[in-house]
Amino acid sequence: MRERLLWDDIIERYPDRWVILDDVDMDGSTVISGVVVQSCNDEEINDVYFRTVIDGHHYIKERTSELPYAGVINGANFSISLS
Repeated sequence: MRERLLWDDIIERYPDRWVILDDVDMDGSTVISGVVVQSCNDEEINDVYFRTVIDGHHYIKERTSELPYAGVINGANFSISLS
């Protein structure tokens, strides 16, 4: 049986890892919960995620912590106005 986890529980179980998630519940661009399909390290993520795409899956990938010296820019909820 696949286990749905809250994002905080995913972070606790998979610290400093990439997780590939299915059946994700999101609020905008924020993961609320999901089913972890696989976890991997920074060196593996591109190959692992690419294989899921080739296999026809539409999973999402998230990192459970930010990389050192890397910031995350999220443009999901923004607007631009010109005056």
